[in-house]
Amino acid sequence: MREILLYCCYMPRTAQSVPAVQNLLVQKIVRYVDTHIEDPLDSEILASQLKMSRSHIQNIFSKNMQIGLKQYILQKKIMAAHNDLITGHPAAVIAEKYHFNDYSTFFRVYKRTFGLAPSSVRKKRSDKS
Repeated sequence: MREILLYCCYMPRTAQSVPAVQNLLVQKIVRYVDTHIEDPLDSEILASQLKMSRSHIQNIFSKNMQIGLKQYILQKKIMAAHNDLITGHPAAVIAEKYHFNDYSTFFRVYKRTFGLAPSSVRKKRSDKS
């Protein structure tokens, strides 16, 4: 249930009061994040790829999505990491795959998001087998 709520919270939203050009930019950002989730991602990288200023991208994104770009990327990465954990991949490998600075950062973000340690997900999975 928590996964569904998190997914709904971070789905792209469209604001009717925002010009269509800005909505297209947000769609490009979301698409880029989705297709490059396993790559290092931040506003500098996105700005370079979209040939726009970092602050412009951050402002348009947060106005449209009601969440900061950095937080959005982090949540998308932690959801992808969670899916990998469920399928049985080791947490340390996942932390590296999604470019967390180190395992302790991954652990803290995961625990804050899901309320449990990554190892307990693998343990629950092995208990079901």
